[in-house]
Amino acid sequence: RRHPEVVYFADTGDSVLAITIDDSPDSATTPLILEVLRQHQVHATFFIITEQIPGNEHLLRQMLQEGHELGNHQTRDERSNRMSPDRFSADLRESHQILSQYVQPEWFRPGAGKFNESMLDTLSAYGYRCALGSVYPFDPAIRSAGFARRFILWAAHPGGIIILHDRRSRGERTAAVLGDALPELQRRGYRIGTLSELFPGP
Repeated sequence: RRHPEVVYFADTGDSVLAITIDDSPDSATTPLILEVLRQHQVHATFFIITEQIPGNEHLLRQMLQEGHELGNHQTRDERSNRMSPDRFSADLRESHQILSQYVQPEWFRPGAGKFNESMLDTLSAYGYRCALGSVYPFDPAIRSAGFARRFILWAAHPGGIIILHDRRSRGERTAAVLGDALPELQRRGYRIGTLSELFPGP
């Protein structure tokens, strides 16, 4: 069931898509993903887990230098809706302060894609927009780059938001999936970019 305060896709007939990548940064796999995006001249929104930043600060700077967008994916990889309101607020405050050293993040994606009304109220107080997606090949569970590529090409639609994952083997698959899917999406006439490019301000 869709929630009016959560973004799932853009209501447009234009051939545009957003690429979003969860669970970055990873020292081994994020560079692979960045290289594929660079080859195809595509920008993406990376949802950052802030406890993974130490030692990978250069990757966040590289993302920004290359035109990508940073979103907030909490301090660690856990389900957002299982946190108490106070704990979620404290976690958001911590992750926001860390990311604000690089950029003022606009987008938040809850852990495991789960949210509740209290979380949305807290996000609104911090000026965040909550983003899920509409093209999700369940890549953490279905460990097949071929399936993810076929699913994305089948499910892509104007205004769609594609969800993929970074980190370890998932990041390797994402690099492979994007390397195969992006040329075909571009051949079909899609313009592909960040969430903020899909949802430009007034």
